[in-house]
Amino acid sequence: MPSSGSTVRVLTYCMLACLPFSVAGVNFFGFLVFLTSITSREFWESARSTIRNPLVITALFLLGLMFLGMFHTSGSSQEAFNFLNRYKKLLFIPLLIPHFQRQEHRITAVKVFAWSIFLTVMLSWSEYFGLTHMSDPAYSNEPPGDAVFKMHITQGVLFSLLIAISTGLALCSKKKAERWIYLVIACLSALDIGWVMVARTGKATIPILAIWITLEFLRVANISRKRFYLFLGLSVAGISMITAVFMLNPETRMGSIIQEVRQTHQNGSLTSEGERVEFWKKGLTLFSTKPILGYGTGSILYESTRLAKQSETEVGRLPTYNLHNEYLMWAAQLGIFGLGGILALFYFWFRMSLKETIVSGIQIRGHWVVFSTGCLFNPYLIDFTEGYSMVLLMGIFSTLVVRPDKG
Repeated sequence: MPSSGSTVRVLTYCMLACLPFSVAGVNFFGFLVFLTSITSREFWESARSTIRNPLVITALFLLGLMFLGMFHTSGSSQEAFNFLNRYKKLLFIPLLIPHFQRQEHRITAVKVFAWSIFLTVMLSWSEYFGLTHMSDPAYSNEPPGDAVFKMHITQGVLFSLLIAISTGLALCSKKKAERWIYLVIACLSALDIGWVMVARTGKATIPILAIWITLEFLRVANISRKRFYLFLGLSVAGISMITAVFMLNPETRMGSIIQEVRQTHQNGSLTSEGERVEFWKKGLTLFSTKPILGYGTGSILYESTRLAKQSETEVGRLPTYNLHNEYLMWAAQLGIFGLGGILALFYFWFRMSLKETIVSGIQIRGHWVVFSTGCLFNPYLIDFTEGYSMVLLMGIFSTLVVRPDKG
């Protein structure tokens, strides 16, 4: 078999560069990554070590569970197959691991991804100020700059991820100019989420990211333990107070969350956040009814339709295939095994960051914060851009149990 590590890496860089812009590009380069990796000498030489990686074991367990769930689903076989097909992207984790064992390859990957996302950030600002008109016509109803190439939720996730990546690169850079460049990129991304965009998923992630940035900065600063906890406590208190100010102000986008949930609770009317809470209730109901095995793969639409018929409120009569929560999606469909599996995936992902170098560890924790927080509001693994961003970064920053001699 040929040695194809360099080819796999270049194709992966192309895949990451396409993620903010082109579904076709991601699919095209993704197929080439799969084909090249599966036929490479590096992949088969590292197979025994790769299969022992906890993230790989968990990803394959989740895929196997999703496959078995097709045989006891209460929904249609077509819906079950559609869900299984959406989760096949988990296979990219073992496919990429053998080819990204050197830190320089990992950093190149996140830099390519970061600059690709940053182009969208600049176009978002350009759209906002009316300098360009390049937004996808499909999102013409959105405010200028809120959805350039992707819908606003996806764009918010990408911009949040850019904050994490850029901050990590800035903290570990030895060049002053490079450090300032990445800090400016992070600030422009944060301001875009807060000022230009109306989507609330990105806004909800910002306070968590701020706490993470403070924690990583204090770790890198190498100060005394007493000062560490003092500064961390003051920072968390300050961030919490600022967040509370926005949350309690009904004129802000974050403050409107409480208003919408209250409005839906009082009269059952349709609001964005009220619907989300209703879907969470349906998910909890399904999980509590069948907590062991769940209702099977692709059963959410059928079961939520059944529950909707029993409701007396307008919002309660809404069926859905998307519970807007990754953890509930697994719990409702595959019971305690599905919930345990997805929680294990995030657990091993975070634990991996503690065993890595400072540079890789900071990157992993930043990615983890964005996705673990965002999965409370949306099931990222069934989404295209969010899901591929998640599994590609997992695979790129995963370490073999035993490193191969050749990379």
